[in-house]
Amino acid sequence: TLVIDDLPRTLLDAARAFLLSNTIRDLREEGPTHRSMLVNVSAWTNVQEQVRTILHSWLSQVQQDIRNYSQLPPTEALKNETIAALHATWQAEYDGLGIPWGSVQTALVAGALPVVIQAVNQRTGAASLDYAKHRENGLRVIAIGGNSLSRGLTLEGLSTSYFFRNSQMYDTLLQMGRWFGYRDGYADLCRLWLTDDAVHWYAYISMATEELRSEFKRIDRKS
Repeated sequence: TLVIDDLPRTLLDAARAFLLSNTIRDLREEGPTHRSMLVNVSAWTNVQEQVRTILHSWLSQVQQDIRNYSQLPPTEALKNETIAALHATWQAEYDGLGIPWGSVQTALVAGALPVVIQAVNQRTGAASLDYAKHRENGLRVIAIGGNSLSRGLTLEGLSTSYFFRNSQMYDTLLQMGRWFGYRDGYADLCRLWLTDDAVHWYAYISMATEELRSEFKRIDRKS
């Protein structure tokens, strides 16, 4: 059995980006919409559950630090390690949006504290991710899973995706193409973490799809 002791830095970067994107969407007065982050690192339920446990512990500490420090003046708040890490992610990902850090920091309480973590796999069932129950206020969720997330399940308001698994199966790759769909009002906040191998296969399948489209157009012109 694979034992997970720690999470990669890139996953924590992605989770911080999700907390920040929620906060910025609040500042844009988007309203009580659903917001989702996808974490797909393994097909094994045991690994998913371990990742969920560790990430839940990390998120709880981040949320506690946000409660305690985010309402302080930035010079004081940034002395806290959590706030400083969120600021660094904001600088790396969202500094160019024209929203000052002071506004983001103050809004972190409303933006990040409602976020929950949910495992979605064979053990919990896809029904564990029930957006309908949160229709009034909107569900803000980091969904951790494998095949249940890769195929068929809609993640409402998806803005952050962390996909560590490698797949050369066209159907799986095409299913994950939903990452790149229309995101009215928050497309500039969407972020995607992929391995180099996954980037290669997406480039390959994209070229193959374009070649097929071109062939159809050529046939159509001849007919």
